[in-house]
Amino acid sequence: MPTNIQISRVKTFTIQKREEKSCSAKKGMLIYHVSDEKGDPRKIAAIISYGFRGKVKSIKPVYEREALIVQTFQDMKDGESVTIDFETDTTRKTVSNNERHIYQDAYTDVALTASINSFSTTLSFYLKIFAFLVVSFLVAYAFINLGTMITELQKGH
Repeated sequence: MPTNIQISRVKTFTIQKREEKSCSAKKGMLIYHVSDEKGDPRKIAAIISYGFRGKVKSIKPVYEREALIVQTFQDMKDGESVTIDFETDTTRKTVSNNERHIYQDAYTDVALTASINSFSTTLSFYLKIFAFLVVSFLVAYAFINLGTMITELQKGH
């Protein structure tokens, strides 16, 4: 006789400790040691990108499905707990952290961030080409004017 098994979509995580490991001057690993509502230990890993003077530029989850969890943990301290309600619509998440409630559309945020990064890379590329063309035009214009000035000076003598 088959039975319907209900899987709880509400999970509570408590951060036991954070472990940050620098892999290079620009990359590192962040490992959150957490326990769930049953007390079972779990590790959630993220990749750190360091910017100028070793400051954290971004933190991205190793697994995209943990994007909301990693994003939520960034503002938390060791010993704090968070309850996440993974609703039936997997694109909509409700996060309850102590007394605050934050409604986030996790996967849309990740996609938007990726889209913005792609756009900024493309824009940067085109701006570099534009700057090169402007400088090239100015150099050519200067040489043409220099040639005209030399010709005028030679005619004057």
